[in-house]
Amino acid sequence: MALNTKPKALRVEPSDAAFDRVVAKASDVRAQAQAEAEPRKGIWKGKKRAISHTIAPELLNEVDALAARRHQTRTAFINGAIFDAIERSK
Repeated sequence: MALNTKPKALRVEPSDAAFDRVVAKASDVRAQAQAEAEPRKGIWKGKKRAISHTIAPELLNEVDALAARRHQTRTAFINGAIFDAIERSK
């Protein structure tokens, strides 16, 4: 004999840890989708992309010296120089 009643749906409240895992996985999926949509070189590190750049030792010494004078890291100095160049070209 078959039952004609539907079973009651279970309502499960997610724990904070489970919710955090779902949210983290969703952001990982979004980052992966962006990476696949933009097939460029470099490795994703959070929201930024790590690249490789070859530079002459003399120029690197100048960059390091300027960055130190401005109390910046090499990366911050280079990113700022690139940003300034892009802004000037507009």
